[in-house]
Amino acid sequence: GAVGLAAGKGWVGVVTSRRFLRLFTAGGVQGPVLWLPGPPVAVVGREGLCAVFHHRSSSAESDGTQLLGYAVYDGRDGSVVGSGNVSSLSPGSSLSWAGFNEKSALCVMDSEGMVSMLSLPAPSSSAAGAWMPVLDTAGHRRTSTDSHWPVELHGARFVCVLLRGGKTHPDAGRRPVTTSLGLRLPMATGMSYKSSNLEELTLRSAMALGQQKARDD
Repeated sequence: GAVGLAAGKGWVGVVTSRRFLRLFTAGGVQGPVLWLPGPPVAVVGREGLCAVFHHRSSSAESDGTQLLGYAVYDGRDGSVVGSGNVSSLSPGSSLSWAGFNEKSALCVMDSEGMVSMLSLPAPSSSAAGAWMPVLDTAGHRRTSTDSHWPVELHGARFVCVLLRGGKTHPDAGRRPVTTSLGLRLPMATGMSYKSSNLEELTLRSAMALGQQKARDD
């Protein structure tokens, strides 16, 4: 049976318990049926891209970290755009959220609150993209029981709902109040706070430029 669904521009993708990815047009016409590399964990979509996360192993690492892989497909014809390992999980953590930003860059957050983004390689390269940490939400918690419920990444901001008192999700009976946190790479502490800020901004700007070039090509 179906265990997950995502939709994009002109397509719908359904992942099943048999490890299938079934693609359909927006009008419901069946398209490619593809085998997934492992049991599905999550599926997300945006524009023409469908990303599926899957287990690489039936067991976790010795410290409890999930062993996951990902594959990004063209949601219209099923061709593989990119694939690799999800090396962006903190030790002992698991995947808690995934999605695309407005530039169609794949993003994830782990159960420790670390947000990471897949940095795309040059179009002429056959290498998989590299995961980069772009925000540690743990530094924005007032208490150890606080957490952040992701909504989206847009521009240089992480839009989320702040949860307090150990809550795991927003109250479905009330309209949640969102907040946004500025992205910031976890740079090593330098001699100058001003220099560290400039280095972080330079790296993040270069990453955004690379994403835009890869998308345009």
